[in-house]
Amino acid sequence: MGIILATSLITGVAGLAESFRATLMQEEKRTGGDYHYAFLDVRKEDLKYIQENRNIESYYTVQKLGYAKCKESQNEDKPFLYLLAMDQKGMEKSNLNLIEGRLPEQEDEIVISQHMETNGKIKYEVGQTLTLALGERRPNDSEFTLGQSSPYNKGEETFTEKETKSFKIVGVIERPSTTIEPRVAPGYSVICKHENLVGEKADIYTRYTKKGMKHQDEVTEQIVGLNSKLLKKERNGELFTDKELEQSNQARYDYKRNRGLLRWENMEMNDSTLTMMYSVCSVVIVIIIVTSVFCIRNSFAISITEKMKQYGMLSSIGATSKQIKKNVLYEARILAMIGIPIGILGGNFAVFVLTKVVGAILQDMLFQSQFMFATSIMANVLAIVLAGVTIYLSAISSAKKAAKVSPIEAIRNSGEIKIKGKKVKSPKWIKKVFGLGGEIAYKTLKRNKKKYRTTVVSIVVSVAIFIAMSSFIGYAFKTSSVYYKTYSYNLVLNGNQGKEVRERLQKIAQNEKVERASLTCGVYLRVPAKEVKYGALREENMKAVNASDEDATEHLCIMSIGKEEYARYLKKLGLTYEQAKDKAILYDNVLVPKIVEGKRVYHFGREYGYQEGDKITGIFGREEAKRQVGLEVVKVTQEPFMSEEGQTSGMAYFVVSDEWLEAQGQANASNSLYIQTKQANALQEELEKAYSNSGISIFNVEENVRQEKAMWLVVAIFLYGFMTVISLIGVTNIFNTITTNMNLRKKEFAMLRSIGMTSKEFKRMIRLESLFYGLKSLCIGVPIGIVLSFAFYKSFAEGVDSGFNFPTSGTLISALAVFILIGCIMHYSLKKIEKQNIIETIRQDNI
Repeated sequence: MGIILATSLITGVAGLAESFRATLMQEEKRTGGDYHYAFLDVRKEDLKYIQENRNIESYYTVQKLGYAKCKESQNEDKPFLYLLAMDQKGMEKSNLNLIEGRLPEQEDEIVISQHMETNGKIKYEVGQTLTLALGERRPNDSEFTLGQSSPYNKGEETFTEKETKSFKIVGVIERPSTTIEPRVAPGYSVICKHENLVGEKADIYTRYTKKGMKHQDEVTEQIVGLNSKLLKKERNGELFTDKELEQSNQARYDYKRNRGLLRWENMEMNDSTLTMMYSVCSVVIVIIIVTSVFCIRNSFAISITEKMKQYGMLSSIGATSKQIKKNVLYEARILAMIGIPIGILGGNFAVFVLTKVVGAILQDMLFQSQFMFATSIMANVLAIVLAGVTIYLSAISSAKKAAKVSPIEAIRNSGEIKIKGKKVKSPKWIKKVFGLGGEIAYKTLKRNKKKYRTTVVSIVVSVAIFIAMSSFIGYAFKTSSVYYKTYSYNLVLNGNQGKEVRERLQKIAQNEKVERASLTCGVYLRVPAKEVKYGALREENMKAVNASDEDATEHLCIMSIGKEEYARYLKKLGLTYEQAKDKAILYDNVLVPKIVEGKRVYHFGREYGYQEGDKITGIFGREEAKRQVGLEVVKVTQEPFMSEEGQTSGMAYFVVSDEWLEAQGQANASNSLYIQTKQANALQEELEKAYSNSGISIFNVEENVRQEKAMWLVVAIFLYGFMTVISLIGVTNIFNTITTNMNLRKKEFAMLRSIGMTSKEFKRMIRLESLFYGLKSLCIGVPIGIVLSFAFYKSFAEGVDSGFNFPTSGTLISALAVFILIGCIMHYSLKKIEKQNIIETIRQDNI
């Protein structure tokens, strides 16, 4: 069981990582396209550099055929349709996800995006013929053409028609990836098919034959004619010198990387997120290996100890040391042949089941592609080698021990307890507290050091790993909160300035479908920078700014959050309205980037250094209508209000009451309404009908909320599942060690009972042993666990430095669990021993 559990754990954890990586790669292909590098505006005559390159595995082409004005669009920022032509492979690799109809098969057929209807209220039907007057966008007084990465700038650009084409709509697809249609794109994508290149230029999307950044830089160098050193520098985000910048502009054409896919396929270590993940995984793997090695070795050593008498009997009838060694190694091979394959299969099966269960629970909540099962050959090989080597070393150690021991000593099993001439002394307090049984227990533990040490080490390993893993889960959840938010709202309404808009938002907040709402109003208070109390995160930077500019000002964000939400927030903070109504609550829990040893690391901390009772004096409004106000800080907190719950903010807020902001004449500034509702889509539709063209824009974040909750569920399943397996191995190890130890001492216990030790004294003796096991294990295990927790902190700090948290809960839980577990196991073993006949037990080991 030890071999199976340990091998399964190594295989399972590696399998989970591989499966998650495979799923993310599949999702990157779905959302961003299945390509490594895209070469933009490649001329026909240069296509040979790609077609004839043996380092290119495959490629597909995309042509930009131009813009067409779309009068039906109700989105002022997207007044165009944008026609693209793809070859057959391009349609497959770009992952055009069909919702209705089919993909184009002829050059006069197109598919349109569902985004056209949901975002622009443009309604076209499958089967309809669409005539497009295609042309180009150019900035005024410029010959430079604008593309999808250039937002629409009304009045600053000119559209020129060039040709007219008609197409039949044959399908509707999901919104294309940002590779095809960036978020700022002014045109909705419509896609047709091309067999041959129509124009003079095309975008070529390629996949390389080999993985690895070095190889890919070399291939890209060949294609674009750019030095690989510059490619590496550009990839790492480093600055160019003037000479290098000039050289980089001499490339044949521009290119872009599919960073999302490449970082998972290549596992790039220069990415801070991946560096953090690999650092964490390295610590986890070390813990797994230590646990696994110890579990296998301990299980095997106990098995050999139980058979020591058998080896003594074989030796007594003529078996040589060589034969005994061979016997032990043969047993080890049998155990390996049974345990390792079952462990490998068990670990992979567990990963398969887990991925299917997670996929079934989440369905399309997290990824629209299926949760994938993948196994790592290297992890399987590592598990086999590690388990095999561990079993061999454990077996050879035990074999040498069995071969050396004399037959009489082995049969009598007396070698475990060493009796020396020097008297073993017991502290007086032990006899006073625990009586004679306690004194005997203490002396037995002193003499029987090997079994005592084995039990203690088993518990130490389990305690240290439990504390470390509890810290691991804490850091993992805190780091996940940076990437995956837990929104407290699913609709956001933004309004223009003015009393009328604010009254509309207040009315919407009273809608029966609204469960919770927060009407926020944010304004800036201008304060001289030299008077601002900065926190540690900004103090150093601001010293340089203040030194160079005496008139520098800081804009402090003053925020009201609506009467109901303000009352709820005060209750959460333990404040009354009278205490806070004319003062400010400073919410200050900022995550800011910091360059440490050339890497971008994020730190949580305070932006400002204000404390309770501090006063701020500043100015609202512009110079011509300025008004000086004073504000006192009533409380400093890291507890977020509704619109900030689950967010990782880049700024601090001074939260005030609506009445205070109204008294300053600032309540009708820019307003936003955050709504929590179970009927987000229905409420959005209702509000769009009622408040169209009213200066209110509506954003539905229901999909984001759903995906973020799903990601949190995935993180929780993996983390707690891993913790459960680790705890299971620890409990199994402790149970195996203690029960075997108690079983090997049954003759000793029978002899003590035979000379008159009462049941009460016997139980006292066992309780003292349990106490010694627990205390010594905790004294060693807790410091080791804290060191491992710090190692996890340093690993996570590669991406997000949230500060080291002492593992208090993990330490307390492990301490309680150790005493409960040892007590239960001892009680279980005691019950078994008490049922045995004293005379039969003593006679059992006599020669």
